Order: sequence, then structure tokens, then C-alpha cells
Amino acid sequence: MHSFVILYIYIYDRSGVYQPTCSECKMKYIGQTGRPCKVRFQEHLRDFKYNNKRSEFAQQIIDNKHTIGKMEDIMEVVHVIKVGKNFYKNVVVLTEAYIIK
Repeated sequence: MHSFVILYIYIYDRSGVYQPTCSECKMKYIGQTGRPCKVRFQEHLRDFKYNNKRSEFAQQIIDNKHTIGKMEDIMEVVHVIKVGKNFYKNVVVLTEAYIIK
């Protein structure tokens, strides 16, 4: 008898290209990170909460008096990238490809 272990990797624990969407006006933002996407979302959330000017996504929500939703509801991880030697080169190419779409 064989036993199999299914390993589930939480997509937000990975780095790569991510796309949060405003839950009210549906404006999309595309970003990239070498850290886990959930960490980057928490930074956007903090910038929204404290009205910091560091996040364009948070600033758009603040300027339009919108609310920010839960990460699982408003953010998609568009492409997961393994962090390594060519990480930034690969991310730039991928980000440009998604912006052009």
C-alpha cells in the first residue's frame, strides 16, 4: 500500500507578480515582489490605514474614499517566481507582459 502526501503551497506565501483590484471601482494595480505576496499586501494595507504615500494602490483607494477588501477577495497572484539569481530580470519581463495585455 502506498501513501501519498499532498503538499499545498499557499499561493500568497510565494513571491512574484501580483494584482490587487479595488473592490469598489475595479481599478487594477500590478506589482512585483521578491518577498511573499501576503507581506506586500500587508504593506499596502498599512499604507492605506496610516495614509502613507508609499503605495499607489493604497493612495488610489484613499483618494477615492474607497474601502480595501480582504487579500483573498481582491488580490490575484498572476505569476509565481522562484527567487534566485535571475529573479529581477524575470520579473521585469513578466510585469511588462502583463501590463501590455
